[in-house]
Amino acid sequence: MGLIPKVDKPSPAFVHVDVDDPWAVANCYGYDVAAQWAHYISNDALPRFQQLFEEAGVSATFFVVGQDLEHADYTGKLKALLEAGHRAANHSWSHSLRFRAMAPSEMSEEIDKAHSIITDRLGTAPKGFRAPGYAWSQQLVTLLEDKGYKYDASLMPGPYGSVFRWMDSRMQQPGTTPALKTQYPLLYDAFHSLYPTPVRGGRLIEIPSATAPLARLPFQAGVCMRLGYGYFRACFDPYRWNKALPFVFLFHAADVADFSNVPYPLFRKSKFFNLPVTYRLNLARRFLATIRQHRPVVTTEDWLTQDS
Repeated sequence: MGLIPKVDKPSPAFVHVDVDDPWAVANCYGYDVAAQWAHYISNDALPRFQQLFEEAGVSATFFVVGQDLEHADYTGKLKALLEAGHRAANHSWSHSLRFRAMAPSEMSEEIDKAHSIITDRLGTAPKGFRAPGYAWSQQLVTLLEDKGYKYDASLMPGPYGSVFRWMDSRMQQPGTTPALKTQYPLLYDAFHSLYPTPVRGGRLIEIPSATAPLARLPFQAGVCMRLGYGYFRACFDPYRWNKALPFVFLFHAADVADFSNVPYPLFRKSKFFNLPVTYRLNLARRFLATIRQHRPVVTTEDWLTQDS
Protein backbone atom coordinates (compact mmCIF):
# COMPACT_ATOMS: atom_id res chain seq x y z
CA MET A 1 0.00 0.00 0.00
CA GLY A 2 2.96 2.32 0.57
CA LEU A 3 3.42 5.05 3.12
CA ILE A 4 0.47 7.33 3.87
CA PRO A 5 1.63 10.93 3.37
CA LYS A 6 1.50 13.19 6.41
CA VAL A 7 -0.37 16.45 6.02
CA ASP A 8 -0.78 19.48 8.25
CA LYS A 9 -4.50 19.63 7.64
CA PRO A 10 -6.85 17.08 6.05
CA SER A 11 -7.89 17.31 2.42
CA PRO A 12 -11.55 18.06 1.75
CA ALA A 13 -14.52 15.85 1.14
CA PHE A 14 -16.92 16.75 -1.67
CA VAL A 15 -20.63 15.98 -1.46
CA HIS A 16 -22.28 15.29 -4.82
CA VAL A 17 -25.92 14.51 -5.67
CA ASP A 18 -26.97 12.90 -8.96
CA VAL A 19 -30.53 14.07 -9.67
CA ASP A 20 -32.00 11.08 -11.54
CA ASP A 21 -35.79 11.26 -11.76
CA PRO A 22 -38.21 8.30 -12.16
CA TRP A 23 -38.44 8.66 -15.94
CA ALA A 24 -34.66 8.21 -16.21
CA VAL A 25 -34.51 5.33 -13.73
CA ALA A 26 -37.50 3.52 -15.26
CA ASN A 27 -36.22 3.89 -18.82
CA CYS A 28 -33.08 2.02 -17.82
CA TYR A 29 -35.11 -1.11 -17.09
CA GLY A 30 -37.86 -1.09 -19.71
CA TYR A 31 -40.55 0.62 -17.61
CA ASP A 32 -42.68 3.65 -18.39
CA VAL A 33 -43.96 6.15 -15.83
CA ALA A 34 -46.96 8.44 -16.15
CA ALA A 35 -46.34 12.15 -16.52
CA GLN A 36 -47.46 12.94 -12.96
CA TRP A 37 -44.73 10.65 -11.58
CA ALA A 38 -41.95 11.53 -14.03
CA HIS A 39 -40.35 14.08 -11.66
CA TYR A 40 -41.51 12.65 -8.36
CA ILE A 41 -38.00 12.03 -7.01
CA SER A 42 -36.76 15.59 -7.52
CA ASN A 43 -40.03 17.11 -6.32
CA ASP A 44 -39.91 15.03 -3.14
CA ALA A 45 -36.17 14.85 -2.49
CA LEU A 46 -34.66 18.23 -3.39
CA PRO A 47 -36.38 20.14 -0.55
CA ARG A 48 -35.24 17.37 1.83
CA PHE A 49 -31.66 17.74 0.61
CA GLN A 50 -31.82 21.48 1.13
CA GLN A 51 -32.90 20.98 4.75
CA LEU A 52 -30.48 18.08 5.33
CA PHE A 53 -27.47 20.02 4.07
CA GLU A 54 -28.48 23.16 5.93
CA GLU A 55 -28.65 21.16 9.18
CA ALA A 56 -25.29 19.53 8.45
CA GLY A 57 -23.59 22.77 7.39
CA VAL A 58 -22.69 21.29 4.02
CA SER A 59 -22.61 22.75 0.51
CA ALA A 60 -23.01 20.21 -2.29
CA THR A 61 -22.88 19.94 -6.07
CA PHE A 62 -26.05 18.75 -7.83
CA PHE A 63 -25.49 16.91 -11.12
CA VAL A 64 -28.38 17.86 -13.40
CA VAL A 65 -29.91 15.98 -16.34
CA GLY A 66 -30.44 18.71 -18.91
CA GLN A 67 -33.88 17.87 -20.25
CA ASP A 68 -35.35 18.02 -16.73
CA LEU A 69 -34.76 21.78 -16.78
CA GLU A 70 -37.56 22.10 -19.32
CA HIS A 71 -39.91 21.77 -16.31
CA ALA A 72 -40.49 24.92 -14.27
CA ASP A 73 -41.00 23.22 -10.88
CA TYR A 74 -37.72 21.36 -11.20
CA THR A 75 -35.89 24.50 -12.25
CA GLY A 76 -37.33 26.45 -9.31
CA LYS A 77 -36.16 23.88 -6.77
CA LEU A 78 -32.65 23.89 -8.22
CA LYS A 79 -32.52 27.68 -8.19
CA ALA A 80 -33.41 27.58 -4.49
CA LEU A 81 -30.50 25.20 -3.90
CA LEU A 82 -28.07 27.46 -5.77
CA GLU A 83 -29.29 30.47 -3.79
CA ALA A 84 -28.51 28.50 -0.63
CA GLY A 85 -24.87 28.12 -1.72
CA HIS A 86 -24.90 24.83 -3.60
CA ARG A 87 -23.55 24.28 -7.13
CA ALA A 88 -24.84 22.72 -10.35
CA ALA A 89 -22.93 20.39 -12.67
CA ASN A 90 -23.67 18.56 -15.92
CA HIS A 91 -25.07 15.00 -15.89
CA SER A 92 -25.76 14.83 -19.67
CA TRP A 93 -28.88 15.76 -21.61
CA SER A 94 -30.82 12.46 -21.62
CA HIS A 95 -29.12 10.19 -19.03
CA SER A 96 -28.57 7.46 -21.60
CA LEU A 97 -26.83 4.37 -20.20
CA ARG A 98 -25.19 3.68 -23.56
CA PHE A 99 -23.13 6.83 -23.04
CA ARG A 100 -19.71 5.17 -23.35
CA ALA A 101 -20.68 3.68 -26.73
CA MET A 102 -21.78 6.97 -28.29
CA ALA A 103 -19.99 8.41 -31.30
CA PRO A 104 -18.00 11.57 -30.50
CA SER A 105 -20.58 13.82 -32.16
CA GLU A 106 -23.48 12.33 -30.18
CA MET A 107 -21.59 12.44 -26.88
CA SER A 108 -20.60 16.02 -27.59
CA GLU A 109 -24.24 16.95 -28.24
CA GLU A 110 -25.30 15.33 -24.93
CA ILE A 111 -22.78 17.49 -23.08
CA ASP A 112 -23.48 20.69 -25.02
CA LYS A 113 -27.30 20.58 -24.83
CA ALA A 114 -27.21 20.07 -21.07
CA HIS A 115 -24.52 22.74 -20.65
CA SER A 116 -26.60 25.25 -22.60
CA ILE A 117 -29.84 24.76 -20.67
CA ILE A 118 -28.10 24.69 -17.27
CA THR A 119 -26.38 27.97 -18.12
CA ASP A 120 -29.59 29.52 -19.46
CA ARG A 121 -32.11 28.34 -16.85
CA LEU A 122 -29.91 28.40 -13.74
CA GLY A 123 -27.66 31.34 -14.65
CA THR A 124 -24.42 29.44 -14.05
CA ALA A 125 -22.14 27.58 -16.43
CA PRO A 126 -21.28 24.10 -15.12
CA LYS A 127 -17.61 23.38 -14.48
CA GLY A 128 -17.98 19.66 -13.80
CA PHE A 129 -19.48 16.59 -15.44
CA ARG A 130 -20.48 13.06 -14.48
CA ALA A 131 -21.50 10.56 -17.14
CA PRO A 132 -24.62 8.47 -16.54
CA GLY A 133 -23.68 5.15 -14.99
CA TYR A 134 -20.02 6.11 -14.37
CA ALA A 135 -19.41 5.60 -18.10
CA TRP A 136 -15.90 7.08 -18.13
CA SER A 137 -13.81 6.98 -21.31
CA GLN A 138 -10.84 8.66 -22.91
CA GLN A 139 -13.20 10.05 -25.54
CA LEU A 140 -15.19 11.74 -22.78
CA VAL A 141 -12.25 13.46 -21.12
CA THR A 142 -10.97 14.62 -24.52
CA LEU A 143 -14.31 16.28 -25.23
CA LEU A 144 -14.58 17.81 -21.77
CA GLU A 145 -11.11 19.31 -21.92
CA ASP A 146 -11.78 20.74 -25.37
CA LYS A 147 -14.98 22.32 -24.01
CA GLY A 148 -13.17 23.98 -21.12
CA TYR A 149 -14.53 21.87 -18.26
CA LYS A 150 -12.57 21.99 -15.02
CA TYR A 151 -13.29 18.50 -13.73
CA ASP A 152 -14.87 15.16 -14.53
CA ALA A 153 -16.27 12.86 -11.82
CA SER A 154 -17.36 9.94 -14.02
CA LEU A 155 -14.69 7.43 -13.03
CA MET A 156 -15.56 4.78 -10.43
CA PRO A 157 -12.18 3.03 -10.12
CA GLY A 158 -13.09 -0.40 -8.80
CA PRO A 159 -13.05 -4.00 -10.11
CA TYR A 160 -16.74 -4.77 -9.59
CA GLY A 161 -18.28 -3.42 -12.79
CA SER A 162 -19.28 -6.87 -14.06
CA VAL A 163 -21.03 -7.60 -10.76
CA PHE A 164 -22.94 -4.31 -10.95
CA ARG A 165 -23.96 -5.05 -14.54
CA TRP A 166 -25.25 -8.50 -13.52
CA MET A 167 -27.23 -6.99 -10.63
CA ASP A 168 -28.58 -4.35 -13.00
CA SER A 169 -29.80 -7.01 -15.45
CA ARG A 170 -31.95 -8.59 -12.73
CA MET A 171 -33.97 -5.37 -12.47
CA GLN A 172 -35.08 -5.49 -16.11
CA GLN A 173 -38.85 -5.62 -16.64
CA PRO A 174 -39.80 -9.20 -17.58
CA GLY A 175 -40.62 -9.60 -21.24
CA THR A 176 -38.71 -6.54 -22.40
CA THR A 177 -35.50 -6.50 -24.39
CA PRO A 178 -32.65 -4.86 -22.47
CA ALA A 179 -31.30 -1.76 -24.15
CA LEU A 180 -27.61 -1.47 -24.93
CA LYS A 181 -25.88 -0.31 -21.75
CA THR A 182 -22.26 0.61 -21.16
CA GLN A 183 -22.47 1.75 -17.54
CA TYR A 184 -20.23 0.91 -14.58
CA PRO A 185 -16.45 0.63 -14.58
CA LEU A 186 -14.37 -1.57 -16.82
CA LEU A 187 -11.74 -3.80 -15.24
CA TYR A 188 -8.79 -1.58 -16.12
CA ASP A 189 -10.53 1.38 -14.47
CA ALA A 190 -9.69 -0.27 -11.13
CA PHE A 191 -6.02 0.63 -11.59
CA HIS A 192 -6.68 4.37 -11.73
CA SER A 193 -5.46 6.46 -8.80
CA LEU A 194 -8.03 7.59 -6.25
CA TYR A 195 -6.33 10.99 -6.07
CA PRO A 196 -7.67 13.83 -8.22
CA THR A 197 -5.49 13.60 -11.31
CA PRO A 198 -4.86 15.97 -14.24
CA VAL A 199 -5.68 14.24 -17.51
CA ARG A 200 -4.47 14.85 -21.04
CA GLY A 201 -3.25 18.44 -21.25
CA GLY A 202 -3.67 19.02 -17.54
CA ARG A 203 -6.51 21.52 -17.78
CA LEU A 204 -9.09 18.91 -16.74
CA ILE A 205 -8.98 17.14 -13.38
CA GLU A 206 -10.39 13.63 -12.98
CA ILE A 207 -11.94 13.29 -9.52
CA PRO A 208 -12.86 9.63 -8.90
CA SER A 209 -16.23 8.93 -7.33
CA ALA A 210 -17.99 6.37 -5.18
CA THR A 211 -14.98 4.21 -4.34
CA ALA A 212 -13.31 3.40 -1.03
CA PRO A 213 -9.56 2.73 -0.75
CA LEU A 214 -8.00 -0.70 -0.17
CA ALA A 215 -10.64 -3.13 -1.47
CA ARG A 216 -12.07 -0.43 -3.79
CA LEU A 217 -15.55 -1.09 -2.42
CA PRO A 218 -18.50 0.95 -3.78
CA PHE A 219 -18.76 3.97 -1.47
CA GLN A 220 -21.89 5.97 -2.09
CA ALA A 221 -24.76 6.91 0.17
CA GLY A 222 -27.33 4.49 -1.28
CA VAL A 223 -25.10 1.45 -0.87
CA CYS A 224 -24.18 2.54 2.66
CA MET A 225 -27.86 3.00 3.54
CA ARG A 226 -28.66 -0.48 2.27
CA LEU A 227 -25.76 -2.14 4.14
CA GLY A 228 -25.76 0.02 7.26
CA TYR A 229 -23.50 2.34 9.19
CA GLY A 230 -20.91 -0.40 9.80
CA TYR A 231 -20.34 -0.68 6.04
CA PHE A 232 -20.05 3.11 5.80
CA ARG A 233 -17.33 3.09 8.47
CA ALA A 234 -15.46 0.28 6.73
CA CYS A 235 -15.35 2.44 3.59
CA PHE A 236 -14.73 5.74 5.36
CA ASP A 237 -12.01 4.71 7.83
CA PRO A 238 -9.25 4.47 5.18
CA TYR A 239 -10.04 8.11 4.29
CA ARG A 240 -9.84 8.95 7.99
CA TRP A 241 -6.36 7.40 8.15
CA ASN A 242 -5.13 8.96 4.88
CA LYS A 243 -6.04 12.60 5.34
CA ALA A 244 -4.13 13.60 2.18
CA LEU A 245 -6.66 11.88 -0.06
CA PRO A 246 -9.70 14.00 -1.06
CA PHE A 247 -12.86 12.08 -1.83
CA VAL A 248 -16.40 12.35 -3.16
CA PHE A 249 -19.33 11.17 -1.07
CA LEU A 250 -22.07 10.61 -3.61
CA PHE A 251 -25.82 10.73 -3.05
CA HIS A 252 -28.55 10.10 -5.58
CA ALA A 253 -31.77 12.07 -5.26
CA ALA A 254 -33.62 8.78 -4.70
CA ASP A 255 -31.67 8.27 -1.47
CA VAL A 256 -33.94 10.66 0.43
CA ALA A 257 -37.19 10.25 -1.54
CA ASP A 258 -40.26 8.61 0.01
CA PHE A 259 -41.39 5.74 -2.22
CA SER A 260 -44.17 4.44 0.03
CA ASN A 261 -46.91 5.61 -2.35
CA VAL A 262 -45.16 5.22 -5.72
CA PRO A 263 -47.28 2.75 -7.76
CA TYR A 264 -44.57 1.14 -9.88
CA PRO A 265 -43.14 -2.38 -9.40
CA LEU A 266 -39.56 -1.22 -10.02
CA PHE A 267 -39.75 0.90 -6.87
CA ARG A 268 -42.23 -1.09 -4.78
CA LYS A 269 -40.28 -4.38 -5.02
CA SER A 270 -36.85 -2.91 -4.32
CA LYS A 271 -35.51 -3.50 -0.80
CA PHE A 272 -33.68 -0.18 -0.94
CA PHE A 273 -36.63 1.91 -2.10
CA ASN A 274 -38.77 0.28 0.58
CA LEU A 275 -36.49 1.39 3.40
CA PRO A 276 -38.44 4.08 5.32
CA VAL A 277 -37.34 7.54 4.29
CA THR A 278 -36.91 8.51 7.96
CA TYR A 279 -34.40 5.66 8.36
CA ARG A 280 -32.47 6.75 5.28
CA LEU A 281 -32.46 10.40 6.37
CA ASN A 282 -31.16 9.50 9.82
CA LEU A 283 -28.34 7.52 8.24
CA ALA A 284 -27.59 10.42 5.88
CA ARG A 285 -27.29 12.76 8.88
CA ARG A 286 -24.97 10.28 10.57
CA PHE A 287 -22.80 9.88 7.47
CA LEU A 288 -22.42 13.63 7.05
CA ALA A 289 -21.71 14.20 10.74
CA THR A 290 -18.94 11.58 10.66
CA ILE A 291 -17.39 13.05 7.52
CA ARG A 292 -17.50 16.58 8.95
CA GLN A 293 -15.88 15.38 12.15
CA HIS A 294 -12.76 14.38 10.21
CA ARG A 295 -12.77 16.45 7.00
CA PRO A 296 -13.67 19.93 5.80
CA VAL A 297 -16.53 19.71 3.29
CA VAL A 298 -16.42 22.14 0.37
CA THR A 299 -17.88 22.13 -3.12
CA THR A 300 -15.63 20.78 -5.82
CA GLU A 301 -16.03 24.05 -7.68
CA ASP A 302 -14.82 26.14 -4.74
CA TRP A 303 -11.90 23.80 -4.08
CA LEU A 304 -10.71 24.04 -7.69
CA THR A 305 -10.94 27.84 -7.53
CA GLN A 306 -8.93 27.94 -4.29
CA ASP A 307 -6.41 25.44 -5.66
CA SER A 308 -5.79 27.28 -8.95
